[in-house]
Amino acid sequence: MKTKTLGISIVLSATLLGGCATVPPGNVGVKVYQAGGKRGQMETLEVGRYGVNPVTEDIYNFPTYRQNLVWERSDNPDQNEQITLNSSEGASFTADVAISYSFAPDKAEQIFSEFRQSPEMIADVYVRRMVQDSFNRVGSTMKAIEIYGEQKSLFLDTVLKEIQSDLDPLGFQVHSISFVSLRPDAELQAAINSVITAKQEAERARQEVEKAKANGEATVATARAQAEANRLQQESISAELLQQRAIEKWNGVLPQVTGETVPFINLQQPAPPAQ
Repeated sequence: MKTKTLGISIVLSATLLGGCATVPPGNVGVKVYQAGGKRGQMETLEVGRYGVNPVTEDIYNFPTYRQNLVWERSDNPDQNEQITLNSSEGASFTADVAISYSFAPDKAEQIFSEFRQSPEMIADVYVRRMVQDSFNRVGSTMKAIEIYGEQKSLFLDTVLKEIQSDLDPLGFQVHSISFVSLRPDAELQAAINSVITAKQEAERARQEVEKAKANGEATVATARAQAEANRLQQESISAELLQQRAIEKWNGVLPQVTGETVPFINLQQPAPPAQ
């Protein structure tokens, strides 16, 4: 009899321990009744610990703080979550995509009623499918070079607004979406490389032209400065200055053969002052 009582106590203890659930901080819980008179009904739970009948009741925790999720390429086909898209010309891309999301606390029951899935499944399956569809829809309106280039942010902003428009009323809040990596197909990558190379060569040529132009302008400026210096020097030289410079260089020896005059020597003495 004692043995039987002990067995019942162990079963009851295990049941009680297994029937506890916690709604952690930063979450709101949804208690779902799976059987009994309340079957199909739901109840929103605040942060705390709750007793739960593991046979007839389930609790799902929905995070109300921001969660980050990345869908990325994998060599394992079963784990490959990369997003694909096509441009208006039919060029294809694959992308690793990150989103930031949370659940509206006051709509947790509505979210579960709509999707009947855990928060992780809602994000990984339903939201990913919506992102995939939006990427293809928006991508079909833009050229490949725009998606890959300067209008990449416009592409992402448009996708984000579409998703928010669909999910916000349901209580699923997507705060941001971004490319972790964007990979064009091989043909498009070759074309992009050609464009980049052409731009680099054009920029290099432009710089060479600017350099040659600057060097030419410097040469002209130097020549003009030299010409102006020569002109000023010529204007400053007088006949008396030339004679003075010749006298300074003369060694005092008269030429052995002279003509009528001795060029630069003035032998006249100054007249004596008047008495």
